[in-house]
Amino acid sequence: SNLFPSHDTTTLSFTSKTKTMNKSHSISEITKALILFHVKVGEIVKDAKNPFFKSTYATLQNIQETIREPLIECGLTVSQHPEGEHGLNTLLMHESGEWLESHYIMAPVKNDPQGIGSCITYQKRYALVSILNLSVNDPDDDGNHADRIDQLCRHKRGQAYLTVQQPY
Repeated sequence: SNLFPSHDTTTLSFTSKTKTMNKSHSISEITKALILFHVKVGEIVKDAKNPFFKSTYATLQNIQETIREPLIECGLTVSQHPEGEHGLNTLLMHESGEWLESHYIMAPVKNDPQGIGSCITYQKRYALVSILNLSVNDPDDDGNHADRIDQLCRHKRGQAYLTVQQPY
């Protein structure tokens, strides 16, 4: 199987001012793999604190470690690289040769090496969460969150996707 996408006439593109999404002509196999991936991966736990904003977030390392094995088990892999001025390209590939690609631009707060590096890390975190449709939540509160999800799953049996909203 071909793991590398070809940018030929079978590519479909969706473009806005700062975002671009491309995909292989067929996405049936990558879709099946993503469904299985979501069963295996669970949710990403916020593992770091931002004292400036008094918030928590999931680090890039945590996201990558959490998704690594489920991606492999589902025949998926992700490649990310900076492109152009302040752009990031994220490519999700399936062993069938099908793929999804996104590109967007985000300017760093400070245009120095530290600012650019921080911006790339931020882009990579959010691009992974976005292209894989990952759920990022706070650490479980003694299983209460899982109980709420279980109740909602029983209530909405048969639906492909489920959204759980946290109270503010």
